[in-house]
Amino acid sequence: MTLCRALLFLPLLVTIAVTQALPPCCPKATTNDKEAVLWRKLEAEVREIDAHLDGVVGVAIEDLSTSDHYFLHEDEVFAQASSIKITVLAKARAKGMARLSGLAS
Repeated sequence: MTLCRALLFLPLLVTIAVTQALPPCCPKATTNDKEAVLWRKLEAEVREIDAHLDGVVGVAIEDLSTSDHYFLHEDEVFAQASSIKITVLAKARAKGMARLSGLAS
């Protein structure tokens, strides 16, 4: 699996881990259990992607609503040229999405 494919898959995993507002009918304990299961699944998926890469990837995920976080290879030092690509790809994707939304209207 290439790094680009792995990076495209990570937003889906992060989306799964993000919690939504609870309906008033649901107890908080159940939600905490579900969140824990989702975090374990997310961690397993990230480790699986890492295991099949031909390089090293660093991952930092934080749920801003709960401050839960997951780090993988957080102590590794990465060259700036490698990590700057993520920003460039994100910007290119945003421009592409803006063009697509302009075509749709």
